[in-house]
Amino acid sequence: MAGFFKNYSIAVILLFITGCANMQPPDGGEVDRIPPEVVEVTPANGTTLFKGKEIELKFSEYVDKRTFKDAVFISPALEKGFEVEWSGKTATIIFNEELKPDVTYNITIGTSVIDINNSNNMAKAYSYAISTGDVLDKGTIQGRIYDKDPNKVFVFAYRLGNPEDSLLKRKPDYVTQVGPSGEYILSGLAQGDYRLFAVGNSFGDLIYNLNTDRIGILNRDVTLAQNDTAKGSLDFQLTKLDTIPPVLQKAVMTDQNHLLLSFNEDVKATSLIPLNIQLADTSGMIQLTPKYVYQTSGKTKDIAVAVTGNVDPVKGLRIRLSGVRDIAGNESEMLEAEVPISDKKDTTPVSISQITPADLNNVQIDSPEINFILDDGTDLSLISQALQVTDTSKKGVKFEVTKLDDASFKVKINQRLSSGYNYLVKTNLKDLVDAAGNWRDTVITTKFTVYNSVNFTGLSGNIKGVTGNFLVVLEDPDNTSKRYTTPLNINGDFEFGEVVPGKYKLWIFDDRKGNKEYFNGSLIPYEHSARFFVLPTIIELIPRWVTFDFKWNVD
Repeated sequence: MAGFFKNYSIAVILLFITGCANMQPPDGGEVDRIPPEVVEVTPANGTTLFKGKEIELKFSEYVDKRTFKDAVFISPALEKGFEVEWSGKTATIIFNEELKPDVTYNITIGTSVIDINNSNNMAKAYSYAISTGDVLDKGTIQGRIYDKDPNKVFVFAYRLGNPEDSLLKRKPDYVTQVGPSGEYILSGLAQGDYRLFAVGNSFGDLIYNLNTDRIGILNRDVTLAQNDTAKGSLDFQLTKLDTIPPVLQKAVMTDQNHLLLSFNEDVKATSLIPLNIQLADTSGMIQLTPKYVYQTSGKTKDIAVAVTGNVDPVKGLRIRLSGVRDIAGNESEMLEAEVPISDKKDTTPVSISQITPADLNNVQIDSPEINFILDDGTDLSLISQALQVTDTSKKGVKFEVTKLDDASFKVKINQRLSSGYNYLVKTNLKDLVDAAGNWRDTVITTKFTVYNSVNFTGLSGNIKGVTGNFLVVLEDPDNTSKRYTTPLNINGDFEFGEVVPGKYKLWIFDDRKGNKEYFNGSLIPYEHSARFFVLPTIIELIPRWVTFDFKWNVD
């Protein structure tokens, strides 16, 4: 009997331990959506004359220890780093060195911390400041990151004053992580001049990696005077600065008349011309002649080359090309690759593979543009003669054609169309012959319908608080094709007419370069970005109703 009770007791103890160790949520019930947060710190936030070697932070719930360690940022940085010890929901950060005298240290817990229960991220970064002297620096800089995924973005702040300082090549003096809302705050800053960057730090090393990390450049440097406590509305937009030319990763022969070139990034097919392509066997003898170069539908990292001639499988094939440019304009030098040979014949004539805009039932009324993408390269020098644009009564419509590459072209209507009417674009494929000599004697008819102007909406009003060459942008956050731009006049007035109903983001930017494009700034040479302001709320424009007297003061 004694053995029974002994074994029973051990079983109960094991069951108790197992139950305590399991922090998973119980089956059923509501899913945990509540983010973790810091609820208690020791010593208190704002402590001066700090002489200790550790601080404690207690969370509202159990959090993942690894994500916590990676989310701790201490400014100024510690040369020897820190260690973390845990007791339940409390983390103790232990400094591996003596803190410098008379210095304010800012400890930031970034938003990448997740809870154990449901992997919820912290909603916003937690900032905590202590001073080893009798004065606590209280300067703050705050703003917002406008980006689709601000969660993995950091804000770097560098003290200015040393002209030899390379800034982005070292870790920042102050850093914080941006939350899901895009808002950020840097606190505990000493007086001085600062240069700020928003960085999508892909490696998490707090060093900006050119050509890999996205970056936002502020429109000015920031000065915190002795009595300054806060600088706000310092906002960023992110971009990727690319300085490296594209690299050819692979070249394959898909059939006897086509090669597919795959690059490591998005490239411009129009930058590669047949004269810059050489296709030879291993002895250097030219085997194939490039005839057409074009982008395959939807594959922005690929370029297709249509060729004529014959290749000897025994002697092999090698391609050499130059002058390929990426989206940023970086141009490649000579690129080479071995090409696997295909004996497959091309027997398919040219046809239309894609048309944009995708919604041909709501085409704009004034001078619309329609892009046609073919499934093969061909001579488009006479494409305008193969096209006819009419209404349904066969009345001709004025248009012009622009070649985009050897397999795509743009049709622009040079007149205002009738609201709600149907129109036809007829493409005669008889003269569209591919490199293999295939063609078809057929006409493809593309029907499109003009948007009914009765349903148009509009927006006009006044924006105060800015001076300069500002443009007003009205755009659908979920549909980049629905974008309208108009200038802001000297009095701050603007007007949008004939807008398709929907929900829109409104923002303005200073057209510093005069090219109607937002300037993201430059690192080499350094140049601040253009000023911009975003209306914090979405505007809903309903059909058949124009909104007048819109007011916005950006200050």
